[in-house]
Formats: sequence, structure tokens, C-alpha cells
Amino acid sequence: MKIGWNLKTGLNRQLSAWKNWDDPSKGDLTWGVVLGTTPELVMWKGTTEYYRSGPWNGERFSGKTTSLFQLEFVSTNDELFYTYNLNKDSSLITRVVLNESAYSRQRYNWIPENQTWRLYSSVPRDYCDNYNLCGAYGNCLVNESPPCECLTGFKPKLSRQWEALDWTEGCIQSEEWKCREKNRDGFQRFSGLKMPDTTKSWASGNLTLDDCRVKCWQNCSCAAYANLDIRGEGSGCQIWFGDLMDLRVASVPGQDLYVRMHTSSTGSSNKTNSSEESSKRGQRKKLVVAIPVSFLLVLMIVLTFIYLYWRKRKLREKIENISQERGDEARENKFELPFFEFDTIVRATNNFSSDKRLGQGGFGPVYMILLKEKFLIGLDDSTSYLELLVDFFIFTKTQD
Repeated sequence: MKIGWNLKTGLNRQLSAWKNWDDPSKGDLTWGVVLGTTPELVMWKGTTEYYRSGPWNGERFSGKTTSLFQLEFVSTNDELFYTYNLNKDSSLITRVVLNESAYSRQRYNWIPENQTWRLYSSVPRDYCDNYNLCGAYGNCLVNESPPCECLTGFKPKLSRQWEALDWTEGCIQSEEWKCREKNRDGFQRFSGLKMPDTTKSWASGNLTLDDCRVKCWQNCSCAAYANLDIRGEGSGCQIWFGDLMDLRVASVPGQDLYVRMHTSSTGSSNKTNSSEESSKRGQRKKLVVAIPVSFLLVLMIVLTFIYLYWRKRKLREKIENISQERGDEARENKFELPFFEFDTIVRATNNFSSDKRLGQGGFGPVYMILLKEKFLIGLDDSTSYLELLVDFFIFTKTQD
């Protein structure tokens, strides 16, 4: 099946719904390829755009995917059309219909076992597939309630209507934007969005993404840019003019959109008017950030070492004080000598008899004595007096 155009003859192959199941006359619902810089699949209710697939990005339409079928978009000088092939089961029988009653495009697969047609897919899939539900610069998130929110850097154009769940007026920039004015003109990258309506867009397959950014920045009417083809590292350039319409979170993320806005709302990597300046600013910012971080790291290391040294020193002093106290106590207990009355000494030395004399010291004669003292050293009260020989030096000053 081909959906698209024969460019030589002008033949437009599209689907049209019956008015109802038993009236084959043409209804209001149509589905086909809209010609433009990057053609898209579009569903119409009469003359009103109802559903849009998103532009072809080299692999798929940005807002449409399927695991069972291999989608293909062909563009030549003679033809421009969309078709599909089966990925796995070549024997599968499938058909596509437009349901006027449900206002949807439906695909049915034939189930041989049941001898019946089973619904495989349907678009619009949800209310976020309704064309431009959230207005200009509004992003539709199907899992949120309410589903519409403004892109980062934008605010509702009419706050009261927005709060009343009327999103038709969309969003505007939060801050005043100045074209090509330093610090007021830049780009913010958004990932995972269905690409905006391509009615007002321009495309080239020969430009790189950096070239695309420069070309967009030079034109004050440019609102956003992106790669035309996402295969590999990406290639080509697509530029949008005017308001960005019909945005939503894509069912299969994988393409980046760079939206133009005031630089205070943009990331540092996109605040630029050229790729060279972007690289320089990025390097300067990395350097500015790296210096304080390195300083803080060194400071933390130094403070840690000081703290550890202080703790070690305090611990050492504490141990030394404890050791000194215990040593002093031990010395006091060990070397404390008893005091004796002079009469006791006279009797012990037998009135300083020469028999008790050991020798002569620097301060006088030295005598040896035997003392009888009662020592309680783990013995009971029955312990008798113990004779202990003590090296007891008595220094006396005798008169000649």
C-alpha cells in the first residue's frame, strides 16, 4: 500500500472514510501525506487538521512507531510516498481503515484461528495526539493531569485561561528575548519530543548540526532547529520559523530539538551564536567550576590531616599522662622509706658500734642494721615477725 504523491501526474493517494458503515460515500475524515519541506502523515476532519504523525527522521515518523511493521518513506523526483513491510510474519494479512464514527485510523490483523479481524493499532492513540492540544510552545504529557505544561523558559500566555484548562493560546517566553543580542539569545535542548509542525520550516540534508545552529541564529525568525536524519550520529538540518506547534512527549524518544529563547533559561552548552564560541564558553565555565572544586578538595584534605594529627597528639599526651601518673604512683609505693626515731637508730646500731659499721661514705660512716617489722603480704594474722635484711644507709654526722 502506498500513501502519497505521484509528483509527475499530481495523483494524491490518500484514504477517505465512508460516511458510515453502510454508506460508502465520502465522509469528512481523510488521511494522507502533506507535501512540504519534510512531508508528514496528517489526518483531517474536513478542513481542520486533526492528527499529525511528525516529520520523517530517517527511521520513522517522530510521533509514530510500530514493532510489527517496518515503515518506509520514499522521496524521489517522481514520487513521494509512505509504505510499510512486515518485520517477521510475511503471511500476516492486515488492513487499514478510517473510522468516521470513532474519528480514527485503525489497523486490523486477520486471526486465522478465530477467523476474525483483531484491532492492532489506532490513531489518535490518546488525547495528546489531538493536533496542537496545548497550543504554541505547550508540551502535552499523557500521564499527567492536567496534561499540558509550558516548555522550560516559557509561561502561559493567558494565565486565567490556562488555569481553566483552556490551552489554545499556548505559551510565551518567560523573559524578554533579544535577537542576536549577547546574553539574551541562545538555545535550549529538549529531548524526547515529537518534532513541531513543519508547515513553516526549512530543511537541508547537507548541513551539520553546528552549521544548522549558526544558520538559525543568524535568522531572527528562526525558532528552533534539529537534525533532519537521526541515523548514526545524525545529519542534515531542519529549521522552524514562528511559533512551535503540536508538541508532545514522543512515544519513542531519540531526537533532540533546540529551541531559541532568552539565555538565562538555556543550558551553557547552547548559549551561543556559533559552535566556536560555544566551545570556548563551555571550556571557561568548566575552568571556573574546576578551580573552586579543586581548592575545596585540597582544603578538605589539609583540614583532615590537621585534625588527624591533632587527635594523634592529644591521644599521645593522654597516654603519657596516664603512664606518668601510674609511674609516679608506683615509685611512691616502691621507694617510700619509713622514718625512725633517733633512739631507735641508736639501739639498732648498738650505740653506733664499730661492729655495725660497714664503711665510710662521703657524708660519714655507714652502718648496717637488722630490723624486725611485721609485713602483711598475703598472710593471715598468725604470721610471725619476719626478719628482713634491709640495705639501710644512715648518714650521721659524728663529732670527733
